[in-house]
Amino acid sequence: MLSFCATPCGNKAYNADMMKTPSSSKFFALQLALLVATTPLAVDAYLPAMPSMATFYNSDTQQVAVSVSLFLIGFALGQLVGGPSSDRIGRRPLVLMGLSGYILASVGIAFSNSVEQLWALRLLQAFSGGAATVTVGAMVRDRFDGQESAKVLSMVALIMMSAPLLAPGIGSLLLSYLNWQSIFIFLALYASFILLLCQQSLPETRAASLETKSWADIARDYARILSHRHAMAYIISLSFAFSTMFVFITESAYLYIDHFAISSSHFPFLFGANIVTMMLCNRINIGLLKRYQPQQIIWLGVSLQCAAALSFALLVLSHNYQLYSVVPLIMLSVGSLGLIAANASSATLSFFPNSSGTANAVLGTSEFLLAGLIGTGISALPHNNLLPISLGMAFCALCSLSSLLLLKPKTA
Repeated sequence: MLSFCATPCGNKAYNADMMKTPSSSKFFALQLALLVATTPLAVDAYLPAMPSMATFYNSDTQQVAVSVSLFLIGFALGQLVGGPSSDRIGRRPLVLMGLSGYILASVGIAFSNSVEQLWALRLLQAFSGGAATVTVGAMVRDRFDGQESAKVLSMVALIMMSAPLLAPGIGSLLLSYLNWQSIFIFLALYASFILLLCQQSLPETRAASLETKSWADIARDYARILSHRHAMAYIISLSFAFSTMFVFITESAYLYIDHFAISSSHFPFLFGANIVTMMLCNRINIGLLKRYQPQQIIWLGVSLQCAAALSFALLVLSHNYQLYSVVPLIMLSVGSLGLIAANASSATLSFFPNSSGTANAVLGTSEFLLAGLIGTGISALPHNNLLPISLGMAFCALCSLSSLLLLKPKTA
């Protein structure tokens, strides 16, 4: 039996008893997954179009790639503001406002005329998306505890992973038949559909009995979370594991299209292989959660990622690599997040049952801000080989493992 919050919800149309049925729980997870999917769609759909966008802006691929890192930074800031705001005014209003801003920014990008406009609008798109999606972890925590929380987050992740699997293919298809601008029109239309769905059926999960927090209370919550050694161990480890993936995503167009001369039509298949691996690891994670605690499985995922990333770096340093040897190592480096992300989130949120929105904001902000800063730094390096991406991934994976080894986190 699933574990649920016993307090009544603020939305009268919401029936907590309904959440006890598998079908309603799955629909709730589906809604959250579709909401979260706005992020990987925004990050991955336009990757095959980067060379075309560079030509349109009279720029180069690396300058367009900076927009990926800027998106991560904007997304982090959106979560930083959105998390505590959802604790203060509720989850549902943040979702609706954030999706509205995301739609406007997506349309704006389609009509932009310079790479600088692209950068500014990507920040706005990301900030709005971050404010909307930061509520997902909090909504799960509002209704579920412990292993059940990790299972629901894994279910959300599994459904949501179809977005980055399909996104490059959608972008490549739209690029082939229309133009790169159509990709961002597609993002606006998708977000509009999610906005209507959430308007009609997404419940407010924040308990009406919870006292509305002042900003001073929220500041104290932030201080308490940031000073919590065990929670910060999971946050830091997850942030660096996440950065390992985004070093690859930021550099994926250069890696496959420029370096290995893969066509834009074949790029989605190589990119999607990483997502398939992540989905497989996610399914394994759901099975492991029947016997092991989330905190135990994190060690497995981080160790696998570290081993794969270090092997990739050693191959590049030895100058003895081909596409067939690089792809499997990247697949494992990225895919191992399926054993890390949901468990690290669940382990962190378990320490803060009364400020899950703020705790989730710290999680999301740390993940995306760190990934954005590291990605920006790597994009600025000269690109005539694979050293920047391989060493960047190895560095992040090592830091993820080191944070667990040095801080030795315990369970709540």
